[in-house]
Amino acid sequence: MKQELARRREAARRRLDSRRPPRRTRWWGLVLLLLVLALVPQCRCTEDPPTPPAADGEGAAVEPASASTGQRTRLPGGRVLRQDRPEMPATPPAQLPWLASFELQVAARAPRLAECFEGASRPGALRWTARVEVARGTVSDQTIEPVLSSDPITAAQRRCVEAALSQPSYRIVRPDTRSTLPKVSLVIEF
Repeated sequence: MKQELARRREAARRRLDSRRPPRRTRWWGLVLLLLVLALVPQCRCTEDPPTPPAADGEGAAVEPASASTGQRTRLPGGRVLRQDRPEMPATPPAQLPWLASFELQVAARAPRLAECFEGASRPGALRWTARVEVARGTVSDQTIEPVLSSDPITAAQRRCVEAALSQPSYRIVRPDTRSTLPKVSLVIEF
């Protein structure tokens, strides 16, 4: 059995060697490929970047485009000259006229909010963000997040805070006429 296995192994090795090209042919093929690559001229498919004109006015002259052609003024190399845009005055949004009274009403709910955090190990702060429906004085889309190094808020505390801040409805004296509900964000310390 060992002789039969050795004979089969030798026959497989001979078949494999007959399929391989001689080593000399492989080396010559590799040398020939490297020689062809070395002799092929190096082509540059991209142009060199144009040199910018000198700061003192020397260099390539740029002619302004005529109004009749409608083309932009171009630098050498096809780049377009920079054109400054006029400044747009940004007006800050007007403060909500009812925001101060709303903040006072939230602060007046402090005793109810304190009940939500009875037994807390240390004081903390949270950010309360909600959309306010001004006509009814109700809040929706409430999010409550701990601020800085405050302890995480439990689910029971979250429900208690949401209930304390949403019930009863707020009394907004001078409602504005916005089409979207304004979003209010307050930091509440406890």
